[in-house]
Amino acid sequence: MSVCVFWGCESLLEEKPRALTVENFYNTADEVQSALAAIYPTLRTQFNGNYMTILECQSESGGGFISSQGFDSHRMLNGLHESAINSYVTNVWNSLYQSVRNANLVIKYVPKSTVLSQEDMNAAIGEAKFMRAFTYFHLVRNWGGVPLYDEHNLEQSSGVAKSGVDDVYQLIIDDLLFAQDGLRDTPPHLGRPSKWAAKTLLADVYFFQGRYAEATELARQVMYSGVYKVDEIK
Repeated sequence: MSVCVFWGCESLLEEKPRALTVENFYNTADEVQSALAAIYPTLRTQFNGNYMTILECQSESGGGFISSQGFDSHRMLNGLHESAINSYVTNVWNSLYQSVRNANLVIKYVPKSTVLSQEDMNAAIGEAKFMRAFTYFHLVRNWGGVPLYDEHNLEQSSGVAKSGVDDVYQLIIDDLLFAQDGLRDTPPHLGRPSKWAAKTLLADVYFFQGRYAEATELARQVMYSGVYKVDEIK
């Protein structure tokens, strides 16, 4: 004889969905680390031999080689300009701005975290601002004035007016000043920025602006920090 027993347990069948949205994702340490990781892939795919080729195509040393390798479309460009007929350059432009967007998401939503400490939030925002500054540094040197997308207008997919070169550099400097204070002395993983990376990049930015005294001071801080060592050549 078989006996079947049935009982009611509504709690087992009760669904408790957790909607995953932008507003509630940037909360835990794992979520923030995932968001930071999303900044890097688009840069990694573009900062390769093709990007170097685009940069070199206007030089005397690279012109002949690039022409012989079938990169005549690169040589027709007067510097780096977004062009519908040149997918190489367009892909670089789009990838840089995708990285900016992902950094903006971290900068905007991490301060709303309810579980991270202020130190952890500053480190995450500092890394995102470092990467945003790094990306805009490439944009401004290649294109001059460009549209500025930050955490305040990131919802706009288009229609942002081009900013002047000085405004782009000001955003870069503001981001790096925050990054050098917010980032830790040692990066969490190899290849990610530390406070010393922020100081180094800021020194480079100052150098390009002709602010040589400030560039020298930051470079000295990095060189004499004791963090890095240059082996003597014997």
